Amino acid sequence: MIRRLHVANLKRTRYISEQVWNTVPESLALATAYNSGMHVMEIIRHIIDADAWFYNLTIHHGDVSKIKPTNGKVVYESIRQEIVKGKDSLLPMLQLINTTSNDDYEQVIINRTDKKFTMNLNNFLTRICYHEAYHTGQLVALLRDNNIEVPTIWNVDDGFAVL
Repeated sequence: MIRRLHVANLKRTRYISEQVWNTVPESLALATAYNSGMHVMEIIRHIIDADAWFYNLTIHHGDVSKIKPTNGKVVYESIRQEIVKGKDSLLPMLQLINTTSNDDYEQVIINRTDKKFTMNLNNFLTRICYHEAYHTGQLVALLRDNNIEVPTIWNVDDGFAVL
């Protein structure tokens, strides 16, 4: 059951994010979102890049020394291109969750000595959703600040609530 819950949470969070991302007009692509030093395309790329980062943190139990750094040069084309680039970025984590035993959710420990926190896999997977939801909320605030209608993303019967 816990496996299905984590998969549903990650998929639902990404579904909501994509609804918001697809609402942002290209004219706001370089606008800085509320309470962030990042512009819209940076936030979307940050969320997408975080998929690989969190996946690697999970398989390496938080040991960042085992994660290869990414290419530091980033080229942003458009909001739509960012969405296309990240289309399948969540798949490795979903596949990992689907092969994780129930005991692993409590027994696998993610130890981020660089950030001074330790948590079990169960809590870490929940934290991934919080991270994405936080940044998606920044984009929702940007849309509202620019008088752009925000899509209906809460309390919608879209099938994700069914486990």
